Amino acid sequence: MAMKKDPVKKIFVGGLNPEATEEKIREYFGEFGEIEAIELPMDPKLNKRRGFVFITFKEEEPVKKVLEKKFHTVSGSKCEIKVAQPKEVYQQQQYGSGGRGNRNRGNRGSGGGGGGGGQGSTNYGKSQRRGGHQNNYKPY
Repeated sequence: MAMKKDPVKKIFVGGLNPEATEEKIREYFGEFGEIEAIELPMDPKLNKRRGFVFITFKEEEPVKKVLEKKFHTVSGSKCEIKVAQPKEVYQQQQYGSGGRGNRNRGNRGSGGGGGGGGQGSTNYGKSQRRGGHQNNYKPY
């Protein structure tokens, strides 16, 4: 799934309650290992936090430990953990997904568009099928 070129130190946490404080997030994931950075993306229109975060660890080991379970309960919400993907990879997956690509510009191109885990995160690890029939799948 992840490219094995460089060590994976960054994870995507989707489905997180936007009310969860950075302290709570740091407290929970800090148990796996030392955290280098936490990104809390904001919705520029609503000026509110989005339902996902990115966590960068100092080492690769904690990421492996976190990923042993796909779901974690953080601050009362069940979150899905994935390896964070580089912006380029993520944006490639957005093409051909029914005219939904440009909702993500200016959002560092990561996470699953709106709710942090809508469509878009479903094709992690699956190669995008390049056929003309994608447009009939509209989850919204």
